[in-house]
Amino acid sequence: FDLNTKIKDEILSELNHALEIVDSLHLNVDELKEIKPELISIKKEVKDLANEAKLVVSEASEIIKNKINTIFFENQRLNQEMIDSVKKLEEIKFDIGVKYKEIASAYELLLESKQNIEDLREVIALYKEFENDITSYSQIIKDFKSKIENLERDLKSQSESIYSSLNDKQNEILKKLNEVKNEALVKFDELTAKCEGYKIHFEQSYDRFNQRALIANEDLGRLAEVAKKELGNDKLIYETELKVLAEETIKQMEEMLKGLSDERNEVTEVFETQKKEFTTLVDTSKVMIDNLNHIFNANYQAKKNEFSIVFNEKLHSLNENKQDFLNELVSAKENGLNKINETKEQSLNEIIQTKEQGLNELETKKGECIDEIDNQARIYDISGVKANVEYLLSLLNEKDDGKDDGIKDEIANIEQGIKDKEQELEEIKKQIEEALNNNDELKQKNEELKEIKNQIDEALSQEPPADTSELEERKEELENQIAELEKEIAGELINKKEEIEKELEEANQNLEDKNNELEQNEKDKKLITQKVLDITIKTLEALIDTKVSLNGDEEINGNKTFANPILVKVVPTNDNHLTNKIYVDTALKTKANLNGDNIFNGTNTFNQALTSPTNPTNDNHLTRKWYVDYGGGIKNLGTTGSINLDLRQAQHFILTANAGTSIGIANFGGVGKSGT
Repeated sequence: FDLNTKIKDEILSELNHALEIVDSLHLNVDELKEIKPELISIKKEVKDLANEAKLVVSEASEIIKNKINTIFFENQRLNQEMIDSVKKLEEIKFDIGVKYKEIASAYELLLESKQNIEDLREVIALYKEFENDITSYSQIIKDFKSKIENLERDLKSQSESIYSSLNDKQNEILKKLNEVKNEALVKFDELTAKCEGYKIHFEQSYDRFNQRALIANEDLGRLAEVAKKELGNDKLIYETELKVLAEETIKQMEEMLKGLSDERNEVTEVFETQKKEFTTLVDTSKVMIDNLNHIFNANYQAKKNEFSIVFNEKLHSLNENKQDFLNELVSAKENGLNKINETKEQSLNEIIQTKEQGLNELETKKGECIDEIDNQARIYDISGVKANVEYLLSLLNEKDDGKDDGIKDEIANIEQGIKDKEQELEEIKKQIEEALNNNDELKQKNEELKEIKNQIDEALSQEPPADTSELEERKEELENQIAELEKEIAGELINKKEEIEKELEEANQNLEDKNNELEQNEKDKKLITQKVLDITIKTLEALIDTKVSLNGDEEINGNKTFANPILVKVVPTNDNHLTNKIYVDTALKTKANLNGDNIFNGTNTFNQALTSPTNPTNDNHLTRKWYVDYGGGIKNLGTTGSINLDLRQAQHFILTANAGTSIGIANFGGVGKSGT
């Protein structure tokens, strides 16, 4: 019997030790399970941080691209305005050239009029030759003289008209040249009209002059024939008079021609002066325009260079910050992964070490227990229990045949592959972003899409909302065009990106399956171990229940559960003795009853403040601080004197006073109302 008891105690102690080892394994596995969600959450947070960083960089890039596009379009607009201004100046220069040609043609007409005057001189010379033949015809000569005078008056009148017209045109040209400084294009049109009118007027005057000259020639021819026939005899009589008259006439004609020549020279000089001034003005305008172009180009180039420097600095700073931020993220991610791997490896090593130690101890104790059980098999019929335990242990050995190590290696390989794929995916995303950012057509369409979205938002924000169907159609069309353009620009990279994302999804699923498989193996091991222990404990408890001695002193180790109350017939004498209800009730009579009513006689001192969960209901009840602070216990403050009450913490209160009582209420600022 002593041997059985000893064997029983040893078996129980070993089983308890085994249970402690199993509990330790359970705790380690539970800790690993608790760590796993944290690790997953850390990984997810790192990914979220990376995504947020990408979004921040993408938004910053988008803002910079929008600013660049805005500046680019503004630059194009300014260039177009400058080109239009240059074109207008070229048109003005061309019109000025045309008007100058017309003025030159007018000057040529003046030269032609000079030639006509020379022709008139030749006519007068012929008249001088002819007057030698008509000296005898005084009356006819007088008539001819009067006609000559009329002709002279006509010539003088015509010359004055031409001179006046030239003066008018000169004044008009001077006026137009002065006004061309401000309104060149309009004034040149007016000058064109004036020149055309002058040309027509001059042509009309010239035609009239030719007609009169022809009439005069015809009259002279007829008079010459008549003079030859009728006045041949009077030639000598009037020769002297005719000679004097001819000299006077020639002198007057020369004076008139000299006056016309002087006036023509003056007009020519004025015209040349105005021409030089106009040419100088045109040259000055050209120089000023060239200077303005040079200044504009210099300022534009300086601003462009300044903007390029600032933009490059900002872009470089952004790239540096972006690279630093990405490096920090990668470093934090790698540190987190390293810590996770270290923690995982450390936990797995501790679990494996604890498991191996527990298995070794189990193997040792198993051998000892099996030997003892085999020796006592004849006494205790536990051969069936032994068979079950050996079967379960064989299953445990099958589970622990190195399969877990292979799964862990596969998990490590999958995680490394996922890491490589993520790096490759980041590189492809950068290449896609660079390819899309370098395409001007895509930038323009994105800018147009953004403007349409803003227009849609503005239309929807109106009261009532405006119709946006056309804008929506244009938006959808632009989105399709952008998608097609992105596919055209980076189609291969996008396809490769989608393939890598698909491979990453499959790898993550495979990793999850492997983790589930490893977790299931651990659960199976725990289940088999628990079954071995349950069968062993159940069998031994069934055997031990009938072997406890009812007489004598015994020491029972572990927790024991009794189906019925334990009866104690004697009064306890030591502190560790069991006691009965009578002893306890007697002892409690001298103590306060915590659940009933108690009357304390004498003075009682409490080391700590008394606590009360309820409000008092009678006048002699004790109360708690909260009840007093909130005014719940204020019932009667007396009938005389001035009482100050602080009711800032009281959410609900009722004041009852006699008639004529003065009440003043002040808020936090000291401003309130009072009354009776």
